[in-house]
Amino acid sequence: MQVGSTHPIGRIQVFLDRIIYPVILPLRRILPPLRLGGAMIDLSPLVLLLGLQLLRRIIC
Repeated sequence: MQVGSTHPIGRIQVFLDRIIYPVILPLRRILPPLRLGGAMIDLSPLVLLLGLQLLRRIIC
């Protein structure tokens, strides 16, 4: 179900898209989705989270 951009949840979605997509799109170019039969799994969010955790450990 699609929520309109004027709905409160839609506003949150637009906000998160503006923050996440500039970071995740370059990762998706480097790391294509895995094909598992008829399904595809996008590992770029997992790689992003692991990279942020590693960066956090290096800084702190």
